[in-house]
Amino acid sequence: MSCVPLAFLGIFAVLAAPLQAAPELLVDPMRPPAAAPHTEPSAPPPPPSVFDLRAIKIERGRASAIIDGQVVTEGSEINGAKVLKITREQVVIVEGDHTIELKLLKNEIKRRHQAPR
Repeated sequence: MSCVPLAFLGIFAVLAAPLQAAPELLVDPMRPPAAAPHTEPSAPPPPPSVFDLRAIKIERGRASAIIDGQVVTEGSEINGAKVLKITREQVVIVEGDHTIELKLLKNEIKRRHQAPR
């Protein structure tokens, strides 16, 4: 019986010898694949700002609006954006490459009350 364990050890030594000689050839099947090098994705352009249009006033040919609590006119700037056009129903502003149309809700549009004649 002592021959069996020695023979078993001999076979094991023969089989294990190549494993010790070249461990880089062994691949662990449960190892996750190598991750690609981490690169920072290019940042998308920031979304346009949110502006709060509260009122539009057109009187004697002059248009103005209240945006974010500030009175603005055509050509003025607010929070880095330029006011392009003010109409009775909307304000058009440009922020960077973005053109933004700010509109009043229908129930917020009021005409100036004129006294009966």
